[in-house]
Amino acid sequence: KLPGEKDFKTAADGAIYPYGTTLKTGRKSSVVISFSDGNECRLLARTVLTVNEDTRDKKMKTLKLAQGKVRVTLEPDFHKNNDLKVETATAICGAVECDFTAEVNTIGGLVEAIFASIKGVIQVNLPGASVPVIGTGASLQVTGNSNMSQITVSILAGTLKVLITDGDGTPREVELGAGSKITINTTRVNDTTEKVQVVITLPDGKT
Repeated sequence: KLPGEKDFKTAADGAIYPYGTTLKTGRKSSVVISFSDGNECRLLARTVLTVNEDTRDKKMKTLKLAQGKVRVTLEPDFHKNNDLKVETATAICGAVECDFTAEVNTIGGLVEAIFASIKGVIQVNLPGASVPVIGTGASLQVTGNSNMSQITVSILAGTLKVLITDGDGTPREVELGAGSKITINTTRVNDTTEKVQVVITLPDGKT
């Protein structure tokens, strides 16, 4: 679907499309977007993705993933001259030097995003927390409700350091292994104040 248009059209093999184009794959189809030699994004079945370029910084590319799964493969030096991120409803995944996957599912009113590093390093940012280094083999899941008042970060594989903001505004680093999770609950007190509760749950169920 080209920028400004309402209807989808059949994609043409080898065609060049402008930034702002939305791609949608069917039940048994896939498509590969090539940014340059060695740098590509593969959309798997039943995926909807919009490819954007920052109007102020041409080096910044954003893949807005509405649903489905993508695999992004980048050259080791891609990040030296370019920036690429995958944006979902619950979190934003930044590519450092990597081969990684991002997946979005909507389940019972909750939006679930899964990020996994196949090789290299990625980082994930979300309201109230960030995971600056996700290395090879590590993965996590970010689940949020419709208004993002409750967000849960679940460590699926590896040991990751999660940065959260303490009660006095001080960043705190928490190291968590697979099976652990952090839940951030935000309650609006009034027009200018929010109450934030952070609950850390360990693999044995202790909080």
